[in-house]
Amino acid sequence: MNHLIFQNAKGILGLSGMILGFLMYLGNSLIVHGYSSMSQSTLWIIFGIILTIMGFIIGSIVSLFHYWAYRDFLTGVWNRKYFSHKLKEEIRLKRKSGMEFCVALIDMDNFKQVNDTYGHSYGDEVIKQVAKVLKRNVRKGDEVIRLGGDEFAIIFPRTTEDKANIISERIRAVVERKCAHVTVSIGILAINNDVDANCVFNFVDDMLYSAKETKNSIRSMAISKRLLLRQFRCPTVISFSLKFIRVFINRFISCMNILFNLS
Repeated sequence: MNHLIFQNAKGILGLSGMILGFLMYLGNSLIVHGYSSMSQSTLWIIFGIILTIMGFIIGSIVSLFHYWAYRDFLTGVWNRKYFSHKLKEEIRLKRKSGMEFCVALIDMDNFKQVNDTYGHSYGDEVIKQVAKVLKRNVRKGDEVIRLGGDEFAIIFPRTTEDKANIISERIRAVVERKCAHVTVSIGILAINNDVDANCVFNFVDDMLYSAKETKNSIRSMAISKRLLLRQFRCPTVISFSLKFIRVFINRFISCMNILFNLS
């Protein structure tokens, strides 16, 4: 039933507006022609109250839709769409203020075995447990995000690498102590240079990969100018050039094969 209401929301709201408009016209006509003792000012006050209530209801629905557009339904934390939006926002703030911030990627160790052994419903409960640990052990203003599956992220605004490591170590220890069958590996990147969102994700993913090699551990680094020179790690002009060269070589080989066949 709720699905049908949301699916036909435009028609329902349009019909409601048309009915309300008709009632306003009818009420005003009755007063003008003397069929009602109510004054016009009273009528407009009543309809003003009705319109105000409708405005609050519609506004609440729109706010609710906006809220859940950026929320993960299983855990209630932010979702991947919000991560992209927030990361770009933090990069813009970094360029304006020069304040360092950090990004952490968190992956649950041995989660596949948990799903295979205990089933996906139990796996969902474990994901919710880890999400609760993350939310309870970050500071106000830190953003906890579920990227998908058993992978989470945290954006630490105005935070140094050392501080992000302290918070992440607390999270790692609590998960190890309180969450059954799983631990977490965490990769942290401190952003103190001008860089784009794709590069940030690639670099912090490298840190997570390094942490996953030993599991239940943390790896971190700060973006330096030297790292930024390694732009082959990011989708840049060099990667485009390599692709162009590869296509050129393939075309050249094809032409040589055709010439060889003709001869």
